[in-house]
Amino acid sequence: LSTVLRGMSCCQDQHVHYVDRIVGSFTLDKLVQDAKRVIMIGTGTGLAPFVSMVKQLHHDGGALGSDTRDRAYTLLHTNRTTAELGYHQTLLDIASSGSFDFHYLPTVSRPTPQDGDDPVLGSGRATNILRLLYDLPMREEEDVAEVNPGSPGRAVAEAALARTPRP
Repeated sequence: LSTVLRGMSCCQDQHVHYVDRIVGSFTLDKLVQDAKRVIMIGTGTGLAPFVSMVKQLHHDGGALGSDTRDRAYTLLHTNRTTAELGYHQTLLDIASSGSFDFHYLPTVSRPTPQDGDDPVLGSGRATNILRLLYDLPMREEEDVAEVNPGSPGRAVAEAALARTPRP
């Protein structure tokens, strides 16, 4: 995700804080402080801490003194296949409950034709979904643009772009 941040100058009125290594006390209070919007990105087993946090926010939602009323939370949940989207139904249920401002964005990086029929399921890799949210090109598009036409690496970059599902 650090490659995503180099193009973030498009969002001058916003501040993006990136936590690239989680050690010690991993709590929302310590990490987000006074932020009004929080984007959590969970892939594979990396989803687990966010599920715990979202469940707690859902439990606390609307409680007196809770900060859930003043903050919007988005969970981008990406895995290879729909079957690998652990906690998918639980997170859909929490999002639809309205107990706090929570948006759940489930996506798969290897979509099947059946996935296209699901109105709540997106496609694409987590980094490219995040890039889309910030109106940035996909990483594979940048790779093609960085290689000179006629260069041997150009065909490799174009092939990678052709295989990559668009968000």
